[in-house]
Amino acid sequence: MTPSVQESFELIGQDSYNYLKKVEGILIKSYQLKHGKLPQWNKIGGSVEGQRAAVIGNYEIVDLFSNQNNSLLVSRYSLRELSEDATALYYEESMHAIRMYMFAGANFDQAVGLFCMTHKYAYERMLEEGYFSHLIRN
Repeated sequence: MTPSVQESFELIGQDSYNYLKKVEGILIKSYQLKHGKLPQWNKIGGSVEGQRAAVIGNYEIVDLFSNQNNSLLVSRYSLRELSEDATALYYEESMHAIRMYMFAGANFDQAVGLFCMTHKYAYERMLEEGYFSHLIRN
């Protein structure tokens, strides 16, 4: 369930909430400037204030977040996909653990080995179901 505006204010404070809205508008508008359309995962353009502040150069951040560059360090699913798909969320939570091992200095194979010590079934399922070949739908 999505928190109400009031609940959001209580969680992060009104100033932070307003900044997040503006940044969201900047990122969505920069995507639109680059591609001529809103991203599939958004149905509205975000805050008007953020849209006004956007420039096409902001798109580099959107490119990273939206998985345009294939990297094991970036989610294979958009936030909208994760909110609608419990299996995708499970895979991303599993990858979070693997990524944390990598940030601590392990290479990917070592990180997978450490993860599989306690979650072998999860990793095997990710392989069987094609997690690593999934790319975000644009």
